[in-house]
Amino acid sequence: MESRANGAAGRYSILRAEDKDTGCMLTLDTQPRAGGFKAQLAPACRDNGMVIFDPVSWSLERGRLALTARKGHKTHFERQDDGIWRRDVKEGKALSLKPL
Repeated sequence: MESRANGAAGRYSILRAEDKDTGCMLTLDTQPRAGGFKAQLAPACRDNGMVIFDPVSWSLERGRLALTARKGHKTHFERQDDGIWRRDVKEGKALSLKPL
């Protein structure tokens, strides 16, 4: 799992609808954690939705990125050809992770 994780691990800018930058940064680490690997939202993030979601871990599930909230629920992202991870449209409002 670690070698696959290295392909998604890194720092990301969080984008909303129309790729609007929220000013938030998310780090996907390779440090193991229950349910996958450590995820950490930068303390300066002011995007209310992300602050409430409060991601704590991530994993790769069948090629999709699964981001897990502190309260245990997940949201899923699919990697696009441009390297941006976009949230599954069935799971809510537009949300993307752009590699820095």
